[in-house]
Amino acid sequence: MLSNNELIEHGPYNELVRSLFKNPLHAKDIPDKLGKPYKVVAQESKNGSKIVLTAVIKEENILALRFRVFGCPFLIAAAEFCCNQCEGKHNKEVENIDILHLIQILEVPTEKIGVILLLQDALESLKLTLDNDKIKK
Repeated sequence: MLSNNELIEHGPYNELVRSLFKNPLHAKDIPDKLGKPYKVVAQESKNGSKIVLTAVIKEENILALRFRVFGCPFLIAAAEFCCNQCEGKHNKEVENIDILHLIQILEVPTEKIGVILLLQDALESLKLTLDNDKIKK
């Protein structure tokens, strides 16, 4: 039986997917000391794929953005890519993630695109959560 690393080496994954999958720096929880976490979940029932995004915002900047994924290497790589792109930037940066471009650069096969769209759902939920919290203040 092949290990996860052996599977990723022999699977249909480009070098960017392999790199992001093997070293996901943002696949963890956010320490409580950083501030109030905003957590959103997107999932689909057919294959059981799920993504949880957690963000800490300070003065409208994304202080920390983390993920938990139950899914394929493409979804893990896509979540890591988004965290890399957004962390440390203005919270509106989540709106600038181009999922179609992400699908292209990760070379996601057609049958896996639906899984990547879970990330888009999670990003949209995070944006709405942040907007709603801003309205309450």
